[in-house]
Amino acid sequence: MEDLKQPYTELDKDGIFHHPVKADGSMYLAPIRLADPFEIVGIGVDESGTQYYIIKHDDEHCIIPRGEVGTNEGWRKLRNDINIPSKRLKLDLLTEYIQEHTIAPHWTVTDVAGWHGDAYILPNGDIIGDTDNIYFNGKISYNKKIGYKPKGSLKKWKDNIGRYAEDNSRLCLMLGAAFAAPLLKYLNIDGGILHLYGKSSQGKTTAQRFAQSVWGDANSGENWNTTAFALMNDAKARNDGLLSMDEMGEDVTGKAVEKSIYALANGKGRSGGMKDGSNRAEIRFRVLGISTGETSLDAHLNKTAGKSAMAGQLVRCPSVPHELESHHQFEDFREFTEHLNNAVSSYYGVAGREFIKKVIEEKDFEKQFIRLYDKHFDELKKLTQNGQLSRAAKLFAATMTALSFACDWNITGFDKSKAIEGIKCCFIDWLTEQPNGKSYEDNRVINSSMDFMQTQEPFFQDPEEPCYAIKDFPGYVKYIPPCFDISKGEYLYYVFPKYFREKIVLGFDENKAKEILHQIGWLEKAGNNRWVKQLYGRGKNGERKRLGVFLVFKGIAPPIENGE
Repeated sequence: MEDLKQPYTELDKDGIFHHPVKADGSMYLAPIRLADPFEIVGIGVDESGTQYYIIKHDDEHCIIPRGEVGTNEGWRKLRNDINIPSKRLKLDLLTEYIQEHTIAPHWTVTDVAGWHGDAYILPNGDIIGDTDNIYFNGKISYNKKIGYKPKGSLKKWKDNIGRYAEDNSRLCLMLGAAFAAPLLKYLNIDGGILHLYGKSSQGKTTAQRFAQSVWGDANSGENWNTTAFALMNDAKARNDGLLSMDEMGEDVTGKAVEKSIYALANGKGRSGGMKDGSNRAEIRFRVLGISTGETSLDAHLNKTAGKSAMAGQLVRCPSVPHELESHHQFEDFREFTEHLNNAVSSYYGVAGREFIKKVIEEKDFEKQFIRLYDKHFDELKKLTQNGQLSRAAKLFAATMTALSFACDWNITGFDKSKAIEGIKCCFIDWLTEQPNGKSYEDNRVINSSMDFMQTQEPFFQDPEEPCYAIKDFPGYVKYIPPCFDISKGEYLYYVFPKYFREKIVLGFDENKAKEILHQIGWLEKAGNNRWVKQLYGRGKNGERKRLGVFLVFKGIAPPIENGE
């Protein structure tokens, strides 16, 4: 008896075909084309444990969760990449074809870009270096993803873009950030943001696009007009890479900036709850951000959120005043920036790829990189006078080091001495605007005290001739005439403790604020090591009376030798 024929499904160069048989099994009927050609090349699993089929089509890869095969949601996802039919019979046959592949090579599915062993994954999923079966499933929009495809040659990029960083310190800084971003892992730096600020139409966005062209086109960056959570996903998709964020001023509430600075610089976002009651995995990443705006970080938060930036935010996101120093052979800066803006749309994505290849190929690169970084960091650290500023110095040193290697490898089109000189100039310009010698907290306490005392000075009353009609006043002022230990007379300002807490401390630790003001010789301490002193004066009827206890300031401002 002749064997009965069995239906089967197979892949060939023209598509996936199902071969049905007659009801009696005697012969095959005309084949049914189910879909465009694709093959199952692996089964992958992500960090949450979800399993996927890895599908290859036209030399590209896509994935579908195993649990969604045969569902409308699963087919919808595949239709983004492959021509999938809509008829139910064909879909059922295609489901059986996919599910037959239960034994296949194991893959890792990740939504984190950057380094995976000796391979580097770009935000669009392209992989530089050798790796075994990794699929990138990053949460990045399609238009941003295609923006990471390279365009033009490295020579064209150097001739039309890279070389113009020479003699332009801010372009050197932005370019250094672009090359340093994938190397932070060697320095144990979790991240940070370099922010350029200045008036509009001064070339800040041009400088940002200049840096972004190392990795992709100008539209592959992000904008501050978003949510903190969205920025965390953007950072994860650009792990070990550059996160470019334009126009801080578009964050009109200040919330995205305020909530994101620590998260982006520390490399992790908040975890959240899921519908089943469990916690969503914490978002982790390592990025170096670049940012632009018309104001510094501190001024932006003060304007939008009505608060001052914390010290940790200021050193994680150093704000550098923007300027362009040289327009090279162009007639003026307008013509110069027009050229750069046109060029970054024509040549991009090649310099970064070449840089990563060199990093992978260079023997003992990590040791060389760390050794040069330590040299630059030590040089910058000597210019600072407190540990807080040293944290920011690490970011500048990282950009100097990375750009030096890019110059040595002939990727940029200019000499590394110019690169180092330019970034050091940026650091010094930033440093001159910082409270060097004092911590940010010390400086804030002193400044808020000066603001309060000098604006309230007219309202302090004479304890010997008080005006009891005024109910709300900051305290009393008393003149101490010259004597043998005081060469000149001085005024003592007796401040109500309530005013000190509400108008001067402003969220700082109250005792720490007192110590800061005492150390600069401005706030007195009583003989019994207490902060408050009693004051006596005239009552309503002229009688002597105790007016209360007060914090005593020596003068309306700090002593000149300690003040700023």
